[in-house]
Amino acid sequence: MTADVEIPRFDTRLVEEFARGDAVFMAELIDLFLTNAEDYVTEYLAATEEGQQRDVLHKLKGAALTVGAERLAALCNAADAERGTALVAELAALNSHLRP
Repeated sequence: MTADVEIPRFDTRLVEEFARGDAVFMAELIDLFLTNAEDYVTEYLAATEEGQQRDVLHKLKGAALTVGAERLAALCNAADAERGTALVAELAALNSHLRP
C-alpha cells in the first residue's frame, strides 16, 4: 500500500540557487516562467492532435521543473481527461501564490 504524498506547489530552492540570492532576478525568472506557462497552457488547450498536446506538456513540464513548480510538473505527467482543467487551475493558483 502506498501513501499519497502531497506534492509542493512551489519549491523555491531551485530558482533561489539559480538567481544566486538576487531577489530582483529571482522575481524576473518567476514572472517569465508564469508568462510562458500561461502561453503553454493556452497552446495546450488549443492543440487538436495528441502529439501537439504531448509536445506542449513536455515544454511546460521542463519549465515548471526549472523553477520548482513541482505540482504543475506532476500534472503534466498526469494522463486523465481532466488534465487541461487541472493545468489551468494549478497555473491560477501559482499566479496567486507567486504574484502578490
